[in-house]
Amino acid sequence: MNQRVAEIQSLKSVFALFCLILLLTGCQTKMAARQAQRDLKTLVDTSKPIFEHDHVALLYCGNLADHQKIKDCITQTQRAVDMWFGDTPRQYISRLLIFSPDEPLGKRLVREMHSATHVAGNTEARTHTILVSGYPSQDSFWTTLRHELTHDAMLRHYDSPDLLPPFWITEGMATVFEVPAFADGKPDINPSRLTRLKKICDEDKIDIIPLINRPSNTRSNANDYAQAWGLTFFLMRQNSAGMRHYLASSQTQSTDQSEHDKLFDSSFVSDSSRADLLKQLKRWCELQTMP
Repeated sequence: MNQRVAEIQSLKSVFALFCLILLLTGCQTKMAARQAQRDLKTLVDTSKPIFEHDHVALLYCGNLADHQKIKDCITQTQRAVDMWFGDTPRQYISRLLIFSPDEPLGKRLVREMHSATHVAGNTEARTHTILVSGYPSQDSFWTTLRHELTHDAMLRHYDSPDLLPPFWITEGMATVFEVPAFADGKPDINPSRLTRLKKICDEDKIDIIPLINRPSNTRSNANDYAQAWGLTFFLMRQNSAGMRHYLASSQTQSTDQSEHDKLFDSSFVSDSSRADLLKQLKRWCELQTMP
């Protein structure tokens, strides 16, 4: 009996120690996050622009990336996005900070974005701050930079981040313009997104309907991003008039998801159905060959 009591007491002690470790770890994580936020704010507040180009100021570049190539990415994404909206974008300066994954803030960004490749990006919509971490030698670094710059370019066409349209188009455009567009703004094939989309189609797992109403700031997986890319690319190429109508109307649309739902149907499926659109997308995907 005494042995049983001793075992129970021992288990309680172990459990209490485990809870204490979790508590301390949680506190350390929160403290590290707050310190990272303070460090970032200090960096933003005290840094002088390395350059300003097309309404984007590079405040920090810790990975020795080619400045001219950064400027080219800024120009390419803004030009392509503006061509699809057709109105005059809001004029303000966005702050761009580029980190090496070897730096504390770069490591923090990679960890928070759950990146397995040490490349990560995030656009703070309300503060117009673009953060990117990665090595310039990686193609995925430049892909991520263009992705985040596209988000920034889209934000300029909405009066508030709260008015942004659903996930499928915000992430769809960002993934579409991860590769430079043609001179007329028409998108080029994004090989990595096409590869994953074809795999999804081959496994008969494509399901774009839930993405149509998903809020723009929802965390999603790689399959969702590939499908958002496929739907956006397909509609840009096959129904450019509908896409321009959707984007123009979304700027004055309420944040009610049902309104975006109606707008999607009026722009893209007025003469058919969503099921027909899905079939067309799958058929298009099957016919694509890798560039």
